[in-house]
Amino acid sequence: MSPNARPNSRPTAGQNAPPPAAGTVLYNAPLYGQPAGGPAPARREISLDHGLRVLREKWRLIGAVFGVALLLAVAYLLLAPRVYRAQCLLEMSLLRPRIMAQRGAVIDDTEAFRYDRSEDILMTRLEKLRSLAVLDKAASNVVQAASRLPCPPQALPGLIKERAVLRLIRNTRLLRISFDHGDPAFAMAVANAYGEAAEAAAAEENKSASDNAVTWLQAQAVLQRQALEQADQALMEFEKSNRIDALQREKKRVEESLKGFNEVLTQTESQRALAEDLYGALAALEAEPARAGKLPEALPRAKEIESLVEQLIQAASRLDELRTKYTPRHPEVAAQEDLIRSLVRRARETAGANLALLRQQVESLRRKIEEQSRQAAELEERIVERTTRRTALERARDAADMSYRGILTRIQEARLSADENTATVKLVERARLPARPIRPRRLLVLAVAVVFGLGAGFGVALYVDFLEDRVTSWSDIEQDLGLKLIGAVPHAPEGTDAA
Repeated sequence: MSPNARPNSRPTAGQNAPPPAAGTVLYNAPLYGQPAGGPAPARREISLDHGLRVLREKWRLIGAVFGVALLLAVAYLLLAPRVYRAQCLLEMSLLRPRIMAQRGAVIDDTEAFRYDRSEDILMTRLEKLRSLAVLDKAASNVVQAASRLPCPPQALPGLIKERAVLRLIRNTRLLRISFDHGDPAFAMAVANAYGEAAEAAAAEENKSASDNAVTWLQAQAVLQRQALEQADQALMEFEKSNRIDALQREKKRVEESLKGFNEVLTQTESQRALAEDLYGALAALEAEPARAGKLPEALPRAKEIESLVEQLIQAASRLDELRTKYTPRHPEVAAQEDLIRSLVRRARETAGANLALLRQQVESLRRKIEEQSRQAAELEERIVERTTRRTALERARDAADMSYRGILTRIQEARLSADENTATVKLVERARLPARPIRPRRLLVLAVAVVFGLGAGFGVALYVDFLEDRVTSWSDIEQDLGLKLIGAVPHAPEGTDAA
């Protein structure tokens, strides 16, 4: 069979069909119909060989589709509007920077933030930057900065809201503001205007919070100053009504008096002990008058009995002389003994009276010492009590003074915190004039055109090959008829003899 033979062609009416050649399978049924007297055609399968054959035979068609895709891509790149992107960079702090060493005076919920809430805080501020007030401020900045506007000023907030993109940079506190537009100068102006508006809004919010804090702190300062004045007045009145210094002087006087009484008591007790020794010696001498001349020299002698003791010693000496001359029962010896007894009795009575006086003095001194000790203890207790109360009043006064000074310091810091340098949003990098557009993306469009052109061309080639009813190879016969090919008769041009 000739490769260009049409198996689905049938003779027309009134014509006779030519006889089939030997060893040739003829397919007289239509390609997509039911074969006459034969099996139904099988569905054509796409294989690698089939694909390579289609690519080899239909390369012009594939090239044509690929060229159309490239032409469309080039036309798009030439006709599509250019879009430029301008970006500025903002920094959003979680806490306001401190100007002074104390804690911030402005009341802010971020003072008690935790690290697991930092993302919530940043997202909250991000939503605030998308508010209408910030958009209106940005539009006003654009009107002042841009030389020409692509739309009426009233439509600028909507345009900025639609095209401006605010995106947090991951794992940082940086915010990037992007704006896309066909005019690069306008895109740069809008990006910078939005950044300036965000910074101004944060500064205004900071100033408002600072002003509110100053107002509240001033009211607290008035109350704290009144508390301080009351504490000073209470301390002054206490000092007037409770003279602790007078009590301390009185206590000192009592202690000095008590010290003097103790010294006198010590001396008096010593004299009493000596008087008791003298009284005991005289009592023993009264029992034995003959020992009057043997009184020890260390025996204490009071002034009142000094002459009696001298007389007693002389009488004792006279008695010793008489005893050497006379017997103990001699009248002169007895008379001398009686004289000695009389002197001893008088001396003992005098010593007893002196001893009784000393004992009274000792008891009196002890009573006075006890009284002075009790008075000193009472004074000490009163001093401790009043000192404790004064210390409490001084501590309250110091606390009120410290609080008042702290509030004054916080007022100063609150006024300083209104400065823009303490704002939580700061513009750290301004947008620059974009040099190249971001859309259309040439490489991406050309890559898509190449891939789509090749794919579409090959698909169109497969579809055209599927629609063709010519037999181009043995596999077409086997697939379409579902039969095995026995052989083929080559086609020879007319007028050529067969071999």
